[in-house]
Amino acid sequence: MDGLQASKCTDCDHHCPAGQQHIGCGLTAAGSCEACPIGQFKSTASTASCSPCGAGTFAESTGTITCDACEEHQYQDGTGMDECKFCNYHCPKGTQPCAA
Repeated sequence: MDGLQASKCTDCDHHCPAGQQHIGCGLTAAGSCEACPIGQFKSTASTASCSPCGAGTFAESTGTITCDACEEHQYQDGTGMDECKFCNYHCPKGTQPCAA
């Protein structure tokens, strides 16, 4: 093999708890379960990766299992965010309307 040794590939299909995903797996590295990053969540234990919070929600800490909804007079038009925006009563088109 021209001086290169074949290495055994590591199985990267790891089952991680809710709020965690498997990171760092490749070649011979097993990787580990790590907390979902801020702005993302995973609600059940599985082999799936974390998902970004949807519009109208946020996750301000790591390891989140559900995203929090924006409170009254707030909105979030992006995904994967760590906080909501305060309404100036001229919310962008397509966002949750803010009550006056």
